[in-house]
Parts: sequence; structure tokens; C-alpha cells
Amino acid sequence: MPDKSNDSRSILIVGAGIVGAATAYRMAASGWSVDLVDAVSPAAGASGGSWAWINAISARSDPAYFSFRRAAIAAWHDWDQEFSGALPIDWTGTLLWESDMLDDEPIPPATLLDADGIRSVEPLIATPPKHALSSPDDGLVDGLATVQIFLQAAVAAGARLHFGRLAQALIRDGDTVKGIETNYGKMKASETLIAAGTGSASLLSEVGLTLPTKPKPGLLVITRPVEARMQRAFWSDHIHVKQMRDGSLMIGESEHKPGALDDPAATAEGMLRAAEKMMPGLGPLSIAKTTIAARPIPEDGLPVVGRLPGLSGLTLATMHSGMTLAPLVAELLKELFVNNRVAALLDPFQPERLIRRSKQG
Repeated sequence: MPDKSNDSRSILIVGAGIVGAATAYRMAASGWSVDLVDAVSPAAGASGGSWAWINAISARSDPAYFSFRRAAIAAWHDWDQEFSGALPIDWTGTLLWESDMLDDEPIPPATLLDADGIRSVEPLIATPPKHALSSPDDGLVDGLATVQIFLQAAVAAGARLHFGRLAQALIRDGDTVKGIETNYGKMKASETLIAAGTGSASLLSEVGLTLPTKPKPGLLVITRPVEARMQRAFWSDHIHVKQMRDGSLMIGESEHKPGALDDPAATAEGMLRAAEKMMPGLGPLSIAKTTIAARPIPEDGLPVVGRLPGLSGLTLATMHSGMTLAPLVAELLKELFVNNRVAALLDPFQPERLIRRSKQG
């Protein structure tokens, strides 16, 4: 790859998950020279193993984060229009009765439903709980397909994709980062964005920066398609279930019990049986695929998006909410790179609050 570190409108993006793909598209569409690199393939990490739920309600206890996620939902609607309805998103909403989600008064547009109200919204739930939150503006997206669509659009706008290249270290010239060392040589640009999920922390450690994280693996079960159709996704104390457009169900574990992944096959079978018990009208379910992916969760649970302290040319975007936040983060990063402007929305999520510099850095 040619040395583009002197091209002020060039960017190297590390990570082909939903955030990296969305940012590659937006930057290429803005006329920048974009190279995206990933050690494996599109959505090979958390993005490919995500339940892919676009929502704000899970952040209801943090006003700044709730507002950020509400803005992200609006950004998804804007991008849905920009892509002329081609994005695989269903805005059908979610029912939630996980215990801690029922502790507070619902924040509009969410409402509290009784058992009869739950039945009216989702008749397939045979024995509904006494109460559940209805979050009607939530979106359900096919994460892997959406990453592919964003990458195709990025390429159409001029971006270049490089797979099978592992980012091993950052290239520094004093306090300026000029790209990365990969297992197949150097790649240089004037801006480097690390959006490598659980791999971000190790890259930062190469330049003496510590990113405290608490990555958590999650198990997803995808069933073979069924004929019956769910009206709403739901999130309970034990499992969360949504239906894909082809009729298959995507079932995630809500409990995350210690040792649950010591025997993934047994845990997956238990999740399947729980879904059958809750919705017998779906008929017998069978497993088509299971996925285990580690989710990149910063220590305080909030996104980390912004330039890294003490180093020019280096920006980080890591979060366990990429499916909800990707279009908004891509727009805000465009503002940062193109106009050198940090949007007020990003103020609570700057890296300085968590990043620590080691003595060697």
C-alpha cells in the first residue's frame, strides 16, 4: 500500500465490524481516501455474533447515554432513507420483562403493559408475565447483512478493503501515529481509526496506552425457519428472542450464568427449549447455527469515541452497542476528521476518562 501519511484526507480504519464499516462508507462518501483492514473478514467479531437490537431503553438509567442512543435511532432512520430502504431493519419494537428494567417508571415512548396488553401485542407468548415494557421504536437489524451493505457502499464510493491482515503495532513518528504494522507489511495514512472491538486494547498497549475493558462472551442460537411469525421481539430474564425475515429465530442468553459456556451445546439446547415453552405456537424448534462472540465492553460500560491523548493521528471507537450506535458514530467521526470538530454529543464519551498512559508511553 502506498504511503499516504502525507495526504491530509486519508484514513486507515482497523476493524470491519459495524462501526468500521459505517465509518468507511461515510468517509469515502465524503471524498476521503479510505483503507479498511481486518485480520479475518467482515463482521468476524462481535458484529457477526450480535443479537443486533437498535434501542435506547437499555440505557434509560443514564440520561446522557440515553440521549446518545436516541440520537442513534434517529441516525438509523436517516441512513435507512439514504439507502432507499435496502437496509434489513424491521422497526417492530420490543417487549421487555427483565427484572431490573421494570424497576423504574417507563420513559416515553415506552409504556407498561399488563398480561392482556402483552397478549394483544404478541399473541404467540402463551403465558405472559404480569407486566412488561413495550418499547415500540426499537429496531431489529440483520447485523451481518448490514455490515456487507455498508462495505459495498464504501467500495462504490472509492474505499479499499484489505482482509487477512492482522494489525500488530502502530507506526509512530514521535507523537504522531502514521499507520499500522501488519503481518503483511506497513499501511500508512494521515489518520488511523481503531475500531477493532476486543482487539483495540492490545493495539493501544503498543504505544503505552491502557484501555480498561471487561469483554464478555455471548452465545447466540439461530434456528431453522418456522412458518409462524412473531409480532415483537422480547427480552426476558432468561432469554431474548427475535425473528429474522427468513423465519428463523435468533435466541440470546440474558442470564450469563457462570459456567454457561463450559458446555455451549447444553446451554444452547436449554435456550431452545425455553423459547419453545414460551411460544409453543411456533412449533418444534431446531438449531441451525450457534455463535459465540466476545463483546468489547469498556470498563464503565459506556462508549469510548475520540482522539487518543498525547498522540496525533490516532482515534478510537470501541463500545458494546455498536449495532445501535454505528451510523451516529460514523457521522460524528466524519465531523471530527473532516471539520476537526468534536460534537457535544461525544463529550461524555471521550477516551480521556478511561485511557491511562504507562511509563513507557
